[in-house]
Amino acid sequence: MTWQDRQLATEASKTTETAVLFTNQKCVVETSKGTLTLEITRDNQPRGYIFHGTAKLLIDAIVETGQGAIGKPVEKTVETPFIMLGQPDAPLKLNVAESDDFTRLGYTDQTAFKQEAERLLDRFFRDSTRRCGRVATQNDVEGCIFAFQEDTGELILLVANGAKLVYTAPDQVFVSKGHKTVLTQRGIVAVSRPGKHVLIANDCVHVDRTRRETA
Repeated sequence: MTWQDRQLATEASKTTETAVLFTNQKCVVETSKGTLTLEITRDNQPRGYIFHGTAKLLIDAIVETGQGAIGKPVEKTVETPFIMLGQPDAPLKLNVAESDDFTRLGYTDQTAFKQEAERLLDRFFRDSTRRCGRVATQNDVEGCIFAFQEDTGELILLVANGAKLVYTAPDQVFVSKGHKTVLTQRGIVAVSRPGKHVLIANDCVHVDRTRRETA
């Protein structure tokens, strides 16, 4: 079995309160009350959701180097459908979606919402497999995988598991694991880890090491 064997639930729901889908020291993903949800299942087991409402994505995508701080926080308001594979930090509080919930977000009915969800899923499996190898086709997801849509139509991917974070957008890649961070954007590569910082910019390499204090 692979993710191509996934199915969408027959009935859509809506959130009855703001839901925090994922959070750690570097990242928060949450969605608002009234967000449409459609569960993704495989082997009759819940594996994720399609959401459409108003969501917020916040990432502290800053790397500290000897040349100063590189990067800036990612702050996005998401008002287009997006995917979450994996389960939220806390169970979602849901109610049955009604006809007004679909028309409010531009759908004629529940069938139209489900068709859009299928289109997004198909595109995600096709695009993310090309960009991230087995991420989209693996049998099980450790942590969460999010796929958001840019205004340009490109997908933004966020892979999050505990303190580990990988964010890939058309203009940047940010990786965080504990005290180690990596950022690439606009010809700049910044790497920070305990005791060492590396910055590559304008074809120049800056390396800074922190001296260890001895007793």
